[in-house]
Amino acid sequence: MAEKKSTSNQTWTKVLYQRSTYPDNYTDPKFLEEIKRNVHFKPVDSRTAVLKSTRISTQISVTVIFWAVFLQLKEGNGSWELTYGMFSCLIVAAYVVSFRFNNILPVLKNVLLFIAVGYGCTPVLKTLTDTISTDSIYAMSVVLMLVHIGFHQYGMGGVCVSPYVSLNAAICGAICLASRLQETRHAFALLALAVQAFALFPELYEALNYTPIAFTILTVGAFFCMVSISIVSASLFLVSIFCVNIIFPLCFVWAQQYKNNIYGPWDEAMVFNR
Repeated sequence: MAEKKSTSNQTWTKVLYQRSTYPDNYTDPKFLEEIKRNVHFKPVDSRTAVLKSTRISTQISVTVIFWAVFLQLKEGNGSWELTYGMFSCLIVAAYVVSFRFNNILPVLKNVLLFIAVGYGCTPVLKTLTDTISTDSIYAMSVVLMLVHIGFHQYGMGGVCVSPYVSLNAAICGAICLASRLQETRHAFALLALAVQAFALFPELYEALNYTPIAFTILTVGAFFCMVSISIVSASLFLVSIFCVNIIFPLCFVWAQQYKNNIYGPWDEAMVFNR
């Protein structure tokens, strides 16, 4: 903004309601002396960035395990029972560690209610997408799982964070995949796994303060699940985990040096209660 000089001897003051001989767009030479940069900025070190990124890769591993179980069920591979059983044991162990079994009766009641209602509704859910082609179902499921990962709440707030959108997208994707299974018990098992993976596990993971132990167990488990499918998929999984946990956090830390938020007298006035 160019400085405009006034011939008046009146001293310029930054008071809106006072009459002045200076033009409205007059800029005082000291205008930019009040500029402030990165007032609310808190730099993040490499260790913190890497540890925080494990929350994202943990949810990616959970999603990969879910897809692996679906493929095992689809191909009639009996190893899905082992994968499902190990993940269920992990959920139970997380409940025990988080001391959520102090009052076990309501928990058992909810579990029995879910089993009864879920198994009874599974035949209906299987027929919801009969008129949709399998290719469309797979494409829609992939998009929904990406929405789940993108909108998931990783222990922080944000404009695009919505746990409700994330959970609904995951459950909807699970229903779409379950509709492509032949047996009702397989479809029910997949829906039960979806509830454990996308509804129960995030709550337990947060209650356990996002422990790195869960990240390690689930990453290793997801890798072996991918190995049972194909070596190529396992390799792509490792590359994605490496990027999420190492490359992207380090790039974020490096890019902090270019952060330049400026604050000054041109900002809107803010009212604070004291």
